[in-house]
Amino acid sequence: MALLALFFSGRAQYMDTLRTAFTGKKSLDIGFDARHSFVDNKRVGVNSVKLGVSFSKKIALGMGYAWLNRRTPLFENYAFYDSDLKRDTQVTRRLAFSYFRFYVNYIYYQSRRWEFSIPLQVGIGKLGFKYQYNGLETKMDEGYCFLYEPEVDVKFKVFRWLGVEGDIGYRFLFKNNKFIENTFNSPLVSVGVFIVWNELALKAFPKNEKVQKELGPSAW
Repeated sequence: MALLALFFSGRAQYMDTLRTAFTGKKSLDIGFDARHSFVDNKRVGVNSVKLGVSFSKKIALGMGYAWLNRRTPLFENYAFYDSDLKRDTQVTRRLAFSYFRFYVNYIYYQSRRWEFSIPLQVGIGKLGFKYQYNGLETKMDEGYCFLYEPEVDVKFKVFRWLGVEGDIGYRFLFKNNKFIENTFNSPLVSVGVFIVWNELALKAFPKNEKVQKELGPSAW
């Protein structure tokens, strides 16, 4: 009974925290990061941007877009029948991977410079191949994919309005594309930068009473 009471008490406190957060002050959550993972035991890079809203500096919701770095070494030679040349044509095609991501980020610890949070992301996108032929980029064997990415994130404010962040997690990818045999499930490590827009506005407009009232006081 004691454990049950403790569980419901903790759950009630958690729900109260969320309700308080959503009714508190809001700020922009904008960032860019470079994700490092593996495809077929080869290290690859995935770049992404995000835009969302942070509620009371406790929980953030938003979406973004991610794409496989073009320098990723996932190339292969491919031959196809060219109806114009009446012969087999050899091309080098590369794996193409991009998706829209939707995230929820719960911040469980925050100080003047440090922030620890638990992001949860899901995404939907496309997998396929691209190659250059006659000066044009051509797509082939495209299909859809779904991603689930649980992570742990750490942020550090270098300056009042600018910081660096890193996280570690795991990517689960589900696809309906029979032409793609690559293995995408992989650990994730990412690094990036972030801007604390509230602090930037407070610093840029120190004498603007409306800005100071809406966004203040400064956490710095």
